[in-house]
Amino acid sequence: MIDVERFLDRSSSISFESEDLRRAYASNGLRMLRHSSNIPHKTSFEVKSCHVGDIFLDECFEFLEGNKFIDTIVLSDLATASTRWTRPLCRYLKNSYKLRHLDLQGSKLSKADLEDLSSAIIACESIKSLNLSRVGINKNSAPYVVSIMLCHAALESISLRGQGMVPTELLSILELLPRCASLRSVDLGQNPLDLETARAFASALSADTCKIQIQSIDLSCSSIDDSILQTLIPGLQTKQRNCLEYINLSGNFLSDHSLPLLLELVNWDGLKGLLLSGNSLSSGALDAIRAHSVSCAVYI
Repeated sequence: MIDVERFLDRSSSISFESEDLRRAYASNGLRMLRHSSNIPHKTSFEVKSCHVGDIFLDECFEFLEGNKFIDTIVLSDLATASTRWTRPLCRYLKNSYKLRHLDLQGSKLSKADLEDLSSAIIACESIKSLNLSRVGINKNSAPYVVSIMLCHAALESISLRGQGMVPTELLSILELLPRCASLRSVDLGQNPLDLETARAFASALSADTCKIQIQSIDLSCSSIDDSILQTLIPGLQTKQRNCLEYINLSGNFLSDHSLPLLLELVNWDGLKGLLLSGNSLSSGALDAIRAHSVSCAVYI
């Protein structure tokens, strides 16, 4: 039997992982939980690293539809034999008015999945953050991601980390991302950039059509070398210098040749944190960057 009492504590989350899911199937745990008077006070619903079927997913969203307090849904690293496992999620999103955070990281999405999800996410106007890390976005499904970014007026944070796209595939997203006025936090890490893609992104960031005001950008593990950084920073500087608070450049290929640019970067107005660990910067260069910084914390 599933330990129902475990979900009736003071924590704000209901979380199922692989072992819980097996027991939930056997005991109809979600139906049991649905009748608990304490459940409406939960605000987060999570299913992680599980092999799920259509029946369980339907039960999940039947349960969620009866709970008006859920503001966070995590369906991460799911494995399923269903070809359209996102359908119950889409139905839920189109009728949700409280959901603020949707995390689908690691759960593979087909072009058809993203086509359905894009319209459902846009319809769910309460969503503030969307995690699509490692969902397998490619050149065929990227337009639906762009549609979400351009049409969702309240979306403040998006993670597109680790898609496995080549730079030319990523370009279709980067060229239009600066037009997303509501976005404040962008995670593009683990997507390799090349010089041409960096140049196009920098151009879009400095164009008259740029509406975005980025507070946090993650470009870690993105194959950024000295020449790519030299191309990117002027684009960020033109319209983002006064609003950027955090930049993650860790896990790239920066060397001491980037030192003059990094010394300037750490003294941008408002910049609070710069992550540089895992690069090829010498200890002397890192010491110089930290010593030169006035109010920016440098993480090495």
